[in-house]
Amino acid sequence: MTTPDTDDDLPDWKAMFPPLRTAIVLAVREAATRDNAHERCRRRSCRRAGECRGDPMRVGEPVCAVKLPEFAHLSALDHFGYALKLIAAEPWFRQPHPRPR
Repeated sequence: MTTPDTDDDLPDWKAMFPPLRTAIVLAVREAATRDNAHERCRRRSCRRAGECRGDPMRVGEPVCAVKLPEFAHLSALDHFGYALKLIAAEPWFRQPHPRPR
C-alpha cells in the first residue's frame, strides 16, 4: 500500500484472480481516499477527482502512490474483508458443488 522500494515488491496484478484483484484495489482506494491521500498524490487524476484513482493494471504502479499511515492500512484491511464478502455473495461467483452419491 505504500510506495515500494523496487519493482520486485509489486504484485503481479495480471496473474491475480480478478475478483481478488478488484477487492484489493477497492480496499486501498477507499482507505486512501478517507485519508485524503489524493491531496498529496503525484497523480493528477487523483487530485482532480478528489479521490484515489490508482489503477495498477493500467499504469503498472502500486494502487496508492502516497505513503499511507498505519490507520489507513488497517482501514484497507477492513475494506478488503468487506469487499471479499460482497464478492463471495455474488451468485456468479459460486461454483456448483457435485452432488453426493
